[in-house]
Parts: sequence; C-alpha cells; structure tokens
Amino acid sequence: MRLAAAALLACCINAQTVTDTKWVENWENGKGRTELRKINRRWWTQDNREVTPPGQGQVFWTPDSRPGTCVFYHHRPVQIARAESLHLFMSPQDVEAVLGQPNRTMERDGHGFWWYYAANGTKLTVRFMGGGGLGEASYSDPGGKSRPVTSVVNDLGGRDLYKVFSERARAKNQQPIGTRRGSWPSVATVDPVPVAPAQPAPPKHIVSAEAYAAVAVGASRQDLLERLGEPTSRYAITDDDGTHESFTYDLDDGETVVIRLLSGKVTKVR
Repeated sequence: MRLAAAALLACCINAQTVTDTKWVENWENGKGRTELRKINRRWWTQDNREVTPPGQGQVFWTPDSRPGTCVFYHHRPVQIARAESLHLFMSPQDVEAVLGQPNRTMERDGHGFWWYYAANGTKLTVRFMGGGGLGEASYSDPGGKSRPVTSVVNDLGGRDLYKVFSERARAKNQQPIGTRRGSWPSVATVDPVPVAPAQPAPPKHIVSAEAYAAVAVGASRQDLLERLGEPTSRYAITDDDGTHESFTYDLDDGETVVIRLLSGKVTKVR
C-alpha cells in the first residue's frame, strides 16, 4: 500500500513538471516522429536531452548532445538567485553546497560542465577547469541570449581566464610537496592569484550585425577571429569528435549570439 502511494505521488510530481508535449520529425534516424516534452519552459527528449526549436525556415528540432554524452539527474528547478554566490576556483563540492545537485553534467578528468535550470527557463552553465575548480559561469534564456554570472566576473577582475589558471597552477607546483592543497581546493582557502576588485572590467567588444551576418558555416577559426575579433566569452571541450568551442559575441543591435565550432571550423552561426 505504501509503495503504491509512493508510486502515485511520483507520477503526480512528474506530470506537474511537463507543461506541454509535441510530436516532431525524428532528426536522428530520419524515420517517423518522436515526442518532446516541455519542462521549465524548455523542450526535452524522452531520454532527457535538451532540444533547440528550429530557426526560421528550418524543420528539425536539434538535441544538444548525443545519447549518453551527459549524465542526467532530475528536473527540479534551481533558485537562480543563488548563482551570484558562486566564485572563481570553487570546487564541485562548494558549488553543490550553494546550488544543490545539478540537473545535468558532462565531465572528463575533472574538466567539464554542470547545468542548472530555473522554473522561468533560465539555464545556468558552470564550467570546471580540471584541478583548478570553477572557471566560468553564465546564464542563458530560452531564446539563447547569455550573460556571465556577475560574482565570477568580478573575481576575474578583467584578467584573462586562461592566464589566471596557468599562473595559479604554476604557483601551486612551486609549493613544497607537504604544503600543496588537494586537487579541488576550497574557495575559502585559495588565494595564489589575488583578485583585483579595484581594476574595472574592460568595456564589452561590440560587433556589428553586418559583420556577424557575413560569417558562414565552414569558416576557419582564424577567419572568424579576424572578422569579429575576440569574443565576449568562450568555452571549449574535447571529446572523440574533436574540440567543441562556443564563442559569445555582443552585437550593436543589442543581441547576444553564440557561434559554435568543431575542430577549428564554424558549425553553427544562428
């Protein structure tokens, strides 16, 4: 009787999280149709991969990963305001203490991403950089517009992310063996690279919408950087398919766009 009541309660909870369903063309084998579910204002496959709706003039709904690439835990929404308590170098344990268990993860050898979803559709992406801990954190709305988490940006103080982590790793390696900290140090005890809050963040690099429109799929990474300059933010991860990169740019019309690359070639611009 108790088990039956628990099962009924679980079904009710799951039913409440799904606000809409949709049958779409099967994009993975080109045969038949597949059902999507809308949860926390975003669309999901039956095996809990996030799906992007087709753009103007397009047909297929695109999943953000292949089956088994990410580890899925739950659809419970996060209290997104807590993200402003995140800080540079935080360990996964510290992040989980602030936000709770992530909705999804993708990790390899300490590098990777955690994703949290709010009830209003905002997605929080947290990036871990090996033994260095948290390196980046950003929000994105269901429309694809993204912005960094302010507390993490303030910790960086306008400095280059990769240079900061490189200097920090070098400083750690120069410590006597008996004084080195663990591979995931706590944010409360990490200060090899001092934060410089007095240093103002540099102004955003604004790209013209016309220059962005000229970027085509297949363009090289070098060509992209020559046309648009350094992105507002970037992240990269390597798997069996190669190095996946995402470059975020701010356009002069107020739009924020993300350009995706694979092994040095542009694969998606819109």
